[in-house]
Amino acid sequence: MDKKTQIIIIVFLLSALTTFLLSGCDQIEPPYKENITYESKDTVRNVVLEEFTGHLCVNCPSAGAVLHNMKDIYGENLIVISVHAGFFAQTQSAPYDYDFTTAAGEALDNEFGVQSYPIGLVSRINNNGQYKYNVSEWNFYVDSLINASPAALLELSADYNNSSREVDIDVSGSVLSQLDGDYNLSVVITEDSIVKPQKNNDPQMGPTPDIMDYVHNHVLRGSVNGNWGDNYFSGPKDSLDILPQKQYTYTIDNEWRAEHCNVIAFVYRSDDNNGNEYEIIQAAKVKLIP
Repeated sequence: MDKKTQIIIIVFLLSALTTFLLSGCDQIEPPYKENITYESKDTVRNVVLEEFTGHLCVNCPSAGAVLHNMKDIYGENLIVISVHAGFFAQTQSAPYDYDFTTAAGEALDNEFGVQSYPIGLVSRINNNGQYKYNVSEWNFYVDSLINASPAALLELSADYNNSSREVDIDVSGSVLSQLDGDYNLSVVITEDSIVKPQKNNDPQMGPTPDIMDYVHNHVLRGSVNGNWGDNYFSGPKDSLDILPQKQYTYTIDNEWRAEHCNVIAFVYRSDDNNGNEYEIIQAAKVKLIP
């Protein structure tokens, strides 16, 4: 094979690879900010946004900018979990040899059939059979839920032992409106401020094609009580009923920086009644080290 033919083949393969990478990675158009105002209430439904992402997803830094803006608007009432799963989270040669995938994240990715990234679940609500929402839809659905009256309150505490790296987690709650059906409780760990490389195609977000010092936030690190949590309670439950108290002990991985870790607990519908399976009715979040 002559040198000219080799060059043609290499160019073709690079073009095919680029097309493949972009085919499942949704481009996000600026602006990344929306003019939304929000005033936190004493009793509020905290909304969980599970963002599916990956270090090979060239459009995910733009989604990160949208999330940053949403956090500025909704504060602690918006709880973000960045799920690194699927093709765009696979490890490659350095500098993309780090691994943020988790068993819980891959289970979510498979269950909801995620094929394009970035995309998100908004408290896992089902809108006419649709669970997954594009970045342009996140603000609308978060706003619609966060302003609704919550069905329950959730109290969460975490007591971390720096020597053993064990954290004792306590979850309790109460009902605010009648609840029927079966509900699970999930408890997960996330980590913020992880500086690792990230693919990027938007010069507004940073260097292209690689942001070498990208700050990854809300990264799902692991599940405390299994990929889908465990059974919490079954209805009917009436307003002011006290929910069960659950306690867990979990060991924080040595590679995770405890000062940047969070504990998140959420209650979700676990039966398939009226299309509400998976819907998260309430959530809470605390820092591992306040």
